[in-house]
Amino acid sequence: EALEQIGKANIVNDGCSTNIVVCFFLPFLLTLPFAPLEWSVLAGAMGSLAGLYLERYLRKYAKPVYRLSAFLQQYVTCKQPDRKHLETAIRSYELLQHVRSQ
Repeated sequence: EALEQIGKANIVNDGCSTNIVVCFFLPFLLTLPFAPLEWSVLAGAMGSLAGLYLERYLRKYAKPVYRLSAFLQQYVTCKQPDRKHLETAIRSYELLQHVRSQ
């Protein structure tokens, strides 16, 4: 009965893997014009590690990364779920609640 309301929920997730992808591509793309490809890939890998560290310990300092990630989630990497996805999510949640109550 609440499918429409659930379908309108915000699809942006602060813990989305898009955050790490953004953390990789920011330093990668910034160093690519000036450094060899290997160094750019290394910069991207270091950015991913920094993103994991930010996620865990310095979340409040990563707001620009999260804003960019939220934009990408909303317009590029994620889309509004179809009815079948919503029904599956609701059934899974109901099953979880049933298992927890036992």
